[in-house]
Amino acid sequence: MKLRDWRTQHGLTANETAARCGHTWRAVLSWEAGRRMPNPSAMRAIFIATNGAVTPNDFHDLPPQNGVPPQSVSRNVDSESGLCTRKSAGVIRHASAR
Repeated sequence: MKLRDWRTQHGLTANETAARCGHTWRAVLSWEAGRRMPNPSAMRAIFIATNGAVTPNDFHDLPPQNGVPPQSVSRNVDSESGLCTRKSAGVIRHASAR
């Protein structure tokens, strides 16, 4: 789910979202518009603030893998590395393995 979609779905302003993530409202709007990419610590803060609804993979327009659209691919957080993983057709890919 895209950050802007999550934010509007929850009725939050950019300022309220920024406070949850520990960043500025300008950073939130820049991330949403695609002008800037959140750094790894910001991505982790976003993931935590959204209870996992927005993952690092959501900041990239990923093509379907094995005919499965990105929104229907299950997402998990690897407990050891803290990285988001995508599981598609029985294969787990770490976000850092691109």
